[in-house]
Amino acid sequence: MNNLNKLYFNDNSLIGSKKLYQFNTVLFDSILFVPFINGLFKSLFIKDYYLAAYPSEPIVSNIYLFLISIAILFIYIILLPINSCIFVSPISLSTHNSRFQIFSSIGLIYNLLKFFFILFNQLTNTYYPALNDTIYLFLFLGLIYLLFTLIKIQPFYDNIVNNCRSGTWSSLIVILITISFSILYNLKGNLYTIIMSVIGVIFLFVGFFLNKIISNRNRMKIYDRFKNHMSMKRKALKIHNSKEDGKKKFDTKDNKSQTKSSNSPKSEINKNDKREPIIVFKEPREFELSCRFLNYELYPKNPYIHIYYAYLLAYNDIKRRKDYHENIEKKMETTNNIYSHIINASECKTNFLSQYYIKYIYLAIKDNYEDKEGYSKRNSLELHDKIIQIALNNHVSILELLKQFFIHIKHNGPNDTNDKYFDLNSHLCSIKKLKTIVISTYHKLINMYPDDQSSFQLFTLFNSTIVEYLTEMNLENTLNNNGNLYSSSENVEKLSVTESNTKKERRRNLITGYTKRSHQLSILIISIYEIELVLYTLMVIFNSLHLYRYNTIISDYSILSDVDYYINNLLSEIKLMCLAIMERDEELAEEHFYFIENDYLAHIESNFVPLLKKYSNIESSTNPLITYISGESEYIYLNGYEFVSRVVYYAWDIVKTPYQTWCNRVESGENILEDDILRFLSDNYPDHANKVLQDTIDYIRDIDNTSNNLRKNVIYIGVTFLVALSLYILIFGITPLLNYSKMMEKKTINVFKHLMKGSVNEIIEKFNDDINAIIETYDFNFEGNGKINEKIEKGKKKIVYYYKKALQENIYMGKLGLEPLVEMDYLDEIYTIHECFTNDQDLCENVKISIEYGIKTYNVV
Repeated sequence: MNNLNKLYFNDNSLIGSKKLYQFNTVLFDSILFVPFINGLFKSLFIKDYYLAAYPSEPIVSNIYLFLISIAILFIYIILLPINSCIFVSPISLSTHNSRFQIFSSIGLIYNLLKFFFILFNQLTNTYYPALNDTIYLFLFLGLIYLLFTLIKIQPFYDNIVNNCRSGTWSSLIVILITISFSILYNLKGNLYTIIMSVIGVIFLFVGFFLNKIISNRNRMKIYDRFKNHMSMKRKALKIHNSKEDGKKKFDTKDNKSQTKSSNSPKSEINKNDKREPIIVFKEPREFELSCRFLNYELYPKNPYIHIYYAYLLAYNDIKRRKDYHENIEKKMETTNNIYSHIINASECKTNFLSQYYIKYIYLAIKDNYEDKEGYSKRNSLELHDKIIQIALNNHVSILELLKQFFIHIKHNGPNDTNDKYFDLNSHLCSIKKLKTIVISTYHKLINMYPDDQSSFQLFTLFNSTIVEYLTEMNLENTLNNNGNLYSSSENVEKLSVTESNTKKERRRNLITGYTKRSHQLSILIISIYEIELVLYTLMVIFNSLHLYRYNTIISDYSILSDVDYYINNLLSEIKLMCLAIMERDEELAEEHFYFIENDYLAHIESNFVPLLKKYSNIESSTNPLITYISGESEYIYLNGYEFVSRVVYYAWDIVKTPYQTWCNRVESGENILEDDILRFLSDNYPDHANKVLQDTIDYIRDIDNTSNNLRKNVIYIGVTFLVALSLYILIFGITPLLNYSKMMEKKTINVFKHLMKGSVNEIIEKFNDDINAIIETYDFNFEGNGKINEKIEKGKKKIVYYYKKALQENIYMGKLGLEPLVEMDYLDEIYTIHECFTNDQDLCENVKISIEYGIKTYNVV
């Protein structure tokens, strides 16, 4: 017993720790990787004997930060392959890789790609700024390769991760293309940023669905090939048996049509015999691709591949375990066939769905090897009996639910408050769902076995015991004008046709009013929610624009803070140039010409002039500037943009004047320092020029503060509206809807609570008689829960009937494409043992291990 517990239970705390670590690792690799590595590399590059990120810190602090960064980088490099390959994408070398995934290093490649690109970006920013734009080309090529590899091999453990990565990388590729165009054609501005963001979001969804469509299409092709491969032997066996028994006769026309038809089983078999066998997996990658994404919803769609996968998974798992390795080798020496392989596979540690399919394929292969006489006929009868049992079980389940309802009415009077233990909505939904399923099952029976009269009898019985009774019950249990309920047969007979119609109309109006009111509240909730969604989207876009503008303002201020430094150095270089000209030092003068043109004028024109040009229309400063015209001075008023533009214009005029021209002016006895341009530059800086520039900067700051406050107010108002709308939905939408639903549920239950005790007992006895009659007549075991009635009588728990489609029933109904086996009953034990360990541990005390058909199974005593 302890071994069985170890088989199905794990240390929850250990599993929780692993999941938490995995979540943190994925969160880091997805979101925090870039800022972390970016900040780390900033602490590693040295420029002018200081760290490039911390030039103002003391040298001791720089050394300390550098050593810490080296240690963190070393630890991260060690953890990088672990985080990339194990937690994000499990590998086949791990003993915990329960899905036998092929090794894939795409996660490691992606993180290394980001790692080296960030390193390259920091290197170029620090030492080679001109090469910084080339990073987009390499990043674009790297993402193209990763996206192609991702779509081809589907490397990540979960299909959602593959789809999300495909969408993210597609979006990044398109954004990189737009950034490259912006660099080539100098495209800037808020409109271009919005267009780039919208295109990125669109291609995020395009990449997501493109990967999903391609991967599903590739897997479906594999599934179809494998299904044809698995069904080929069965088709051949059927045709062979039909020829031997002489049960299948063809006339002349049928033979001609079959010869011409390429879809007949005989022609398909012959056609495939002439060709090479069907190649299911063209390469090993296709098998892993087709089998990795297993969950319960996929079983009905692709059953064959999961059978094959479960067998191979289990067999490979047991081969890797050291404690079984020697025993398996001994068994392989004596019995080297698929029969013994599956017996060995059934002994390994797998989940109950894998065990189910392992044992299914064992029984299927066993039937094919033994070729039992009359298998098809016996199997058809087995299928017929199983479907009837399913239909009758659901039929009786509806009667049990109706009986439970009246048991609740019996034990709770009109004044009792135990209705909170009864969930009427779930009760009615279960009855409706079961009713739909039973009708569909009977229709399937009638279509599959048209000559079987029992199917028509069962369907007639269902209509008489369920459908007609529900309709009759709805017509009889109504209130009169005074609020009294006529429930006994005597009172019902006294009702006139007019009164019945009146009550029927009143009940219909009540239901119509409830539906209308609920519909109105639902429309209110949905409408306001859509408004909230639109407002939230607008707020996100507006907030993004606000943050972009805020970062732009900070960047502009950091640029404008250096304007004094560059203009002062520009004027100093001009004065030194004039002195070199006056001393006839051509080499020194040319050197100053070079510095003025390439170091200062180029920087001022590329940084300060475009920034100040956006504010070229502002008013002129109140502080005057001194200008000279033919030696005469006068005051002028300029704004910051006009002043800087004039300085640049004068500086270019000085630089473009040849050296020899300046020398000729000096030789002619002219004092070039008294030149109007030079006097304008020297007399206005620093006092007058600083005041003009400061006025412009103050004006820009006031404009930015005003617009920034306006945007913040818009955000505050939008958030307030979101909160208000949410509260409105909660107070005037969801709460009234829930209260109204509870009120209607309470009224409905109270209507039945006014029934006389004798009438309730008669109804319960009628249900019991119907249930016993069905069970005795058709001799089947009802799989209901006998403890529900006890819980209802004590009023300790809500009645909630959970109806779920079992895998067993889907096979019997033919929904999985698998043919039911005669020995299918032995597979029911797998569900029993699974429910034992997952839900009710007390049941495990009655479980014993037995050997059935050469494989290990569990039986409940």
